[in-house]
Amino acid sequence: MGNKKFLEDKIINYAKELGFDLVKILPAQSLDENLQKSFYDWIYFEYAGDMEYMKKEPEKRADLLKKFPDAKSIIVLGMNYFMEEKASPTCPNDLFGRKDSFWRGKRESSFAKATADKKEKEKAEGKVARYAWGRDYHKVIELKLKKLKEFILRNVDSGETQNDIFKMYVDYGPILERAYAVKAGFGFIGRNTCLITKEFGSWVFLAELITNLEIQEKGERKEDEKDHFGCGNCVQCLQVCPTGALETPYKLNAKKCISYLTIENKGSIPEKSRPLIGDWLYGCDLCQEVCPYNARAKATKEPDFKKQILGDTQILKDVLSIRTDQEFRQKFAGSPVIRIKRKGLLRNACVVAGNLKDRSLLPVLEECLKKDPEPLIREHAKWGIRKINNEK
Repeated sequence: MGNKKFLEDKIINYAKELGFDLVKILPAQSLDENLQKSFYDWIYFEYAGDMEYMKKEPEKRADLLKKFPDAKSIIVLGMNYFMEEKASPTCPNDLFGRKDSFWRGKRESSFAKATADKKEKEKAEGKVARYAWGRDYHKVIELKLKKLKEFILRNVDSGETQNDIFKMYVDYGPILERAYAVKAGFGFIGRNTCLITKEFGSWVFLAELITNLEIQEKGERKEDEKDHFGCGNCVQCLQVCPTGALETPYKLNAKKCISYLTIENKGSIPEKSRPLIGDWLYGCDLCQEVCPYNARAKATKEPDFKKQILGDTQILKDVLSIRTDQEFRQKFAGSPVIRIKRKGLLRNACVVAGNLKDRSLLPVLEECLKKDPEPLIREHAKWGIRKINNEK
């Protein structure tokens, strides 16, 4: 292959030209047994909820080489997706247990703020998790990975590529990508189970390119010096979660998580969980918003991640008025919200409408109850109406 160090540097530089903020090339190796055990425990205790794909062949997900025995290198990549919202959250500056009365005095949950402000708004809105404000990041990053693959093939000897394998993943691959990101030196896993980086906080998309090409010289790899930073005594994420999904530090029960309930969950939202969702229409960022490492996050340079299509909020009346799947697809084409389909988004909107208790939404909720063809939407519309009318 020639000078592998030269190739490695070229790949890293080109990946950054493509817009990746974090890039590292690792030899394809099995993860530490403790990390594998942590994943097995998460599955065993049924924290994955109905995400059956997470439970499929867990031994291969936990060990890259069991899935790809011929793999030689894994290129681990990260992209910052942070965008300011209308009012950026106030975060504590102190990680290590000193007084943070200013933080406690100033912080309001997003739901409490929405309820307090709703009289000043003409139209009730539901909040959207930051990752979904712009274009679907899977598609955006997949295109960049394809360009990176083509670049590598152009820069290696032709004999090396005859039997090459290239597997590209963006969040959906059968590997523990946060663990590989830690191994790459990107950051650490916080108590909220997110990867936290120094420069971008936890607002980072991860991707991987796995190949049987040996990009690094044998024996040249040295372990990165580990940065001594972490959560300290901070437990803000555990305290802010309204559903208690972070049952213990570093352990997320997906079945309780608002992001799971509003996105991964395809069926009815449990009634006991509905009031806790507050004004989150799609996903939730609470455990990230309160993280001190996110207090000074830099805005993304990627135009496709900036507010468009879904944005940071959606007007509930407009969402609840979508009557056909075709209208839904046309309105949100290119957005990750497409994956939960019309029935999923309107289900969520009915819950948020009930939580906000905005009587101006009663007519559109009643129309959903009487005319919508989806039983799931009718069920949640009925609940929303009861909540607004203070009925049991």
